[in-house]
Amino acid sequence: MTMKKTEFTFPSASKEPVDIHAFCYQDERREPVGIVQITHGLSEHMEGFEDLISFLTENGYICTGMDLLGHGKTAGPGCTGITPDDTNKAIWKDMLTLYQRLHAEHPELPYFSYSHSMGSVMMRAFLAMYAGQVDFQGCFFSADSHLPAFGHKLIVPANLLGRLLTNYKKDLAKRRATYTYQDYGQHPPIIKRILFFWLSFDQQHIKDYINDPYSGGATLFNLVTFVVKALSTFVLADQKGWAEKVPADTVYHHGCGRWDIPGFLGKGPGMVHRDLEAAGRKTELHLYQNSMHEPFGERKVRDQFFADLLTFFNENNPLLK
Repeated sequence: MTMKKTEFTFPSASKEPVDIHAFCYQDERREPVGIVQITHGLSEHMEGFEDLISFLTENGYICTGMDLLGHGKTAGPGCTGITPDDTNKAIWKDMLTLYQRLHAEHPELPYFSYSHSMGSVMMRAFLAMYAGQVDFQGCFFSADSHLPAFGHKLIVPANLLGRLLTNYKKDLAKRRATYTYQDYGQHPPIIKRILFFWLSFDQQHIKDYINDPYSGGATLFNLVTFVVKALSTFVLADQKGWAEKVPADTVYHHGCGRWDIPGFLGKGPGMVHRDLEAAGRKTELHLYQNSMHEPFGERKVRDQFFADLLTFFNENNPLLK
């Protein structure tokens, strides 16, 4: 493998002393043609996307991303969801810090985004918030969905509830001291398989997810408290008028599973697509008929999904025209 993987950290915008664990990948045989910033979903992490990343780097794209607050190596194995109280504000600033760093290192390269699930919702809110400070040629979303416009009214009480239910420092220290990794191999408990059935039609993909300490090692309580603490990073994406705020020159593409339950069987990304269309944005929608929540983990559509992702980036890459 010629893909070079660089890991680095930078201080989070959180008031807590947290270092964000970030990654940069590049195929050193290839002259780079662009940068793709990847934003992972809830109870996921950057290294879980390395098959997709390897494909993109082989085709000349530098890939970068970070384990978000409360996720991956930023939190630690088994600690997914344990997050500072100000995550709802800090997470966007961390995304901007990463963008500015990579953009400064390669100002000559066009910049793209790939985001998945929770990451897709966060990226849409990020684009609306920092439209004047970022320049993306194209943004590709998978497993996106549309949330109720009134959700922003719940931000304050939800964040307060999250603060009352948790103590970031104590919870993190306790989990790190008590967590024991368990590899179930090819035979995870049936209850775990049932809980994650909606991820994919591919059973091996589900098993790999369960055995991953940065995803399957999460507790339901920690995931729920992450959601309530970070609610603004979700619901502001679909607040009234959001689509008019995102950059007008960026091309947006939704490549989602037709049978994605969190996406309401394709209706969620369809609603987002219509919002963008109504706002006069350049937008595309494709639903994969043999896919649930994670098309990159479906054997029947994985290769086509990768090819479509690359085609989207190449077609909107000014260096390749």
